[in-house]
Amino acid sequence: MNCWNGEAYVREAIESVFSQSFSDWEIVFVDNCSADNSAEIATSFGGKVKYFKTPHNMPLGEARAFGIDKCCGKYLMYLDVDDRYRENTIDILLNEIQESNYLVVYSGHRNIDSKGSVIGRHNPSSKKGNIFGHLLSQFDVPTASLIMDLQRYKESGQTYDKAIVVSAEYNHYLQLAATYEFKCIDGELTDYRIHSGGLTSERAADLYNDRIITLDNIVKKHPQILENYPQQFKEAYARADYYMMRNFISNGEMHLARRILRPHIFSSIKYLAVFTTLFMPSLLRRYIFKFKYSR
Repeated sequence: MNCWNGEAYVREAIESVFSQSFSDWEIVFVDNCSADNSAEIATSFGGKVKYFKTPHNMPLGEARAFGIDKCCGKYLMYLDVDDRYRENTIDILLNEIQESNYLVVYSGHRNIDSKGSVIGRHNPSSKKGNIFGHLLSQFDVPTASLIMDLQRYKESGQTYDKAIVVSAEYNHYLQLAATYEFKCIDGELTDYRIHSGGLTSERAADLYNDRIITLDNIVKKHPQILENYPQQFKEAYARADYYMMRNFISNGEMHLARRILRPHIFSSIKYLAVFTTLFMPSLLRRYIFKFKYSR
């Protein structure tokens, strides 16, 4: 459980673990140098919550790696302090991964607002086995609804890349999926809290860089993989260029936005549609992007 100034929701998150029918667990609580009362709340729950404070404020991926190093169980799940488990979340995921060859099992989740009201749902399509090609085309692994075989993961040598700024999960699980089998099951097993909507211009360049680093690293590590998934890699690199296009738009560099997206307009109708918006008045384009192309 990663926390940075999470006092508003941390009690609710921890209580959702204590309310599970499965009880053989411990919480590794990572306090990422919070300046509020998060530590006091977390430590008030007793010995089943193992409290650790980072030596300095860390990016999400680095903080996750810090916490994983403190974990010693057979399986690992994540629950950030603003999210919460639903009834029997642990039992359901545990039953799917036990006695299987899957490194990771995950499901969907409900989106909730700051007050806990349901405002949407995320339901990845059910699939299992080698799903790397699917995740290249549409990455949909929600860390909030995931269980992982911790011992096999540690044996893999994979860890969170400190060079990744905002796409830690994309980088991490896509690299694991290149080697290991995953399974996605039906159901909305957690509540994932939405604080703000959409892609911000400040993140667009980082999303581009993170994706390029991730994809290039996978190709370097698995030289034949590009030949096995040519269309999926093409889409993955196109999505990276889409994010950089958004960065160019935010900087008023429309000629660069058109230039980076132009190579993709004949490969997919969606990129042709996006490219068309780049010639529209700015107010109309912002309206369309807000409601149609925010992700």
